[in-house]
Amino acid sequence: YTTYGYNLIGCAVEGAAGMSFEQFLEDKIWATVGMYATGLDHGRGPSARRAQGYRLTLDGQIEDCLVSDNSAKFPGGGMVSTVDDLLRFVDGIYRQQLLRAETVEMMWTSGKTRAGKTTGYGLGWSLGKAPEGDREIYHTGNQQGASTLLYLRPEKRFAFAWLTNREGLQERLQVARQIYRLVEGK
Repeated sequence: YTTYGYNLIGCAVEGAAGMSFEQFLEDKIWATVGMYATGLDHGRGPSARRAQGYRLTLDGQIEDCLVSDNSAKFPGGGMVSTVDDLLRFVDGIYRQQLLRAETVEMMWTSGKTRAGKTTGYGLGWSLGKAPEGDREIYHTGNQQGASTLLYLRPEKRFAFAWLTNREGLQERLQVARQIYRLVEGK
C-alpha cells in the first residue's frame, strides 16, 4: 500500500469514468449504499464532519492536533466518515451492491512477490488468518489526529468499524478480534 499508488489509481478512475474522483465516489459508491455522512476532507477549517484530533506527547500527555490539508492524499486517504457509513459500505460489499463476488475475491486475494511468496495484502486490504482459523480482512487508516480500522470476517458476514480521533493507536487489530469473540460468544 502506498498513498501515491492509490492517488495514481484515482487518476485512472477519473479517466475511465469521465468525472472527478470525488464525484465518482459520491455517485457510484456513497449514494449507492447510503453513505451520506462520508466525504473528502478538504481541510478548510472547522467542520461538522470532522472531530478535533488528538495525539499523545512524548511525556504521555494528550494534546490537540492542528487541522491538516489532506487534499494531496485523495484518493489514498484524507476522507471523513462515520461508523454507520463504513458499515453500510461493508454491507454493500457483502450484498454485492458495489462489486461482483468474483471481483471482491480478487480484491481479497494476496499479492505475490516475484519469488512467489504471498504478501498478505490484496487490493486495499490486509489479509490474514484469525486465531480461530477463518479469514480476516481489514484496512487501517492513520493520519494526523486519527486512527481507524475496518475489520471483516466475511465467512461470518461480520464487520467492525473503529474510528477514533487520536493518532498512533497500535492495538486496533487485537481489539477487533476481542470484539469479534464477544459478539460470537467465543
